Order: sequence, then C-alpha cells, then structure tokens
Amino acid sequence: IDIGAGSYSLVITDALGCRDSSMRATLKQPALLSAKISKVTDVLKYGETTGAIALDVSGGVPPYTFSWSNGSNSAALTNIPGGNYTVRVKDMNGCEKTVSATITQPPALVVQIASIKDVSCNGEKTGAINVTVTGGVTPYSFAWSSGDTTRNLMNIGAGDYSLNVTDANGHRQSIIAKIVQPMAMQAKIDGIRDVSCFSQKTGAVNMTVTGGLLPYKYSWSSGQTTDDITGVGAGDYQFTATDANGCKNVQQISIKQPAEFVATVAELTPVACFGENKGSVTVDVK
Repeated sequence: IDIGAGSYSLVITDALGCRDSSMRATLKQPALLSAKISKVTDVLKYGETTGAIALDVSGGVPPYTFSWSNGSNSAALTNIPGGNYTVRVKDMNGCEKTVSATITQPPALVVQIASIKDVSCNGEKTGAINVTVTGGVTPYSFAWSSGDTTRNLMNIGAGDYSLNVTDANGHRQSIIAKIVQPMAMQAKIDGIRDVSCFSQKTGAVNMTVTGGLLPYKYSWSSGQTTDDITGVGAGDYQFTATDANGCKNVQQISIKQPAEFVATVAELTPVACFGENKGSVTVDVK
C-alpha cells in the first residue's frame, strides 16, 4: 500500500487468536523542497541585458536541476533583458517547485525636436530650439555643443547644434539641430543722376536690393515707395528697404546740382550819333 512518512506498528493475529504486536517501523522523508527568489537585479537602461535573478533552494534531495523559461539550465540567471521569467526546480527524487520573477527596465529615453525657430535677419541671434524628453529615469541633464545646459536654447545664431541628454541612470541620447538664416540683405546704388540745371527736378536714383526674404517694401525720405526714383530735385535722401521678415537696409544718397546761373549788365555804352553802331553792352555772368 502507499503510505506517507511516519511511525507504524503491526499487530499479527493467527487463527488461534495468538497475537504479536512487537513489530515497529518508521518511514522517513526528505525536507520539503523550497525554491525562493533571493535577489532580482533590474535593468538600468532600456534595451540592455544587465538583469539578474538569484535563487535560494533548500530541502528535497540534491542535486537539483533547473529549467528556466528562457531555456537556461543554470542555478541563476545573469546578463538578461527585462521581462518575466519562470524556473522549475527538480530534486533527485523528482520533486518539483516552480517560482517566477520579473526583471523591470525603465522606458526608452526619447529625445525629440519639438520646434525650431530660424534666424529672421542675417547675423542676428533670434533663433531657438525647443526639445521634448520622455522615458528613462529623471532627472535629466543637458549638454549642448554651445556650452548651454538648459533643455531649450533661446536667442541663438545660425549654425549646427548638438545635444546630449543623460538620465539619472547614465543612459544617453543625442540629437542634432540646424538653425538657418537668410542671406544678408543688400541695397546697392546702381546709379545717381544729378540735377542738370539749378532748381530743376531732373535728378534720379536707381537701386537694386538682394538677399533677405521676398517680397521687399521700399521707403524714401521724400515719400516715394518704389525702388527707383526719378524727377527729384537736389538734396539728401534716405532709402530704406524692408524684407518680409522685417529686416532693413538703409542707404543715404545725395543728388547734386550746379550753382545757380546769374547774368547781370556790368557796363552799357550808348550810340553817340544817330545811325552809328558804336554802342556796346558788357555782361557779367556768375
């Protein structure tokens, strides 16, 4: 018969009623097989294989065999990724114990460019880069190629910028961003036509504007709103070109004129006798 561990006595009685109760027997058993998770080492950085699980096995009848859900047959697991693990421990008598453990890991550290503001006018420092960071383990540290240690960059010039973000576990991610700027805005004087005669309005100026961002707007101190002006008098003029970003280029132009033409009678000699032609007129021109 199948019986458990313990102490047993046997009484034997024959056909005549004689009895023998001196027989004693003790059935022993091994200690209860115990398997416990003694230590779990979680993964510090997403995607790495730095996790570990240690077991504490006792009781039963050594040696023990181990069957892990990841296929390993070792007494402990090392260098494993995050996930759920189960192990079946069996002793020499075939007794079994199953335990489970979970290796956790932080979410992936993700660094993204949220927005970029390019420089509006050539040479200015009006650019900006905004960054979003998720995952990993806070707090984060920031290291820009410009030397800044803030999450976002403000009031920066055109150029290439790189950012290293490191979380509390030392996990690092990098991104690169580029700030661009328009070409320098140039206003060139192609030609000036001075006034031909004093006080006339025959002056003209031809201008050419390049760079910046189209379309342009033009403004003259004399009120005109075209790039070129004609039919103007002598004097000093200020020309302002403004592009679509509000960038300006200002030029000062002078239109000249000759001095005023003045003629006066300096000396008059009348004819002495009728019919003669000995008179004269002397003119002084300045």
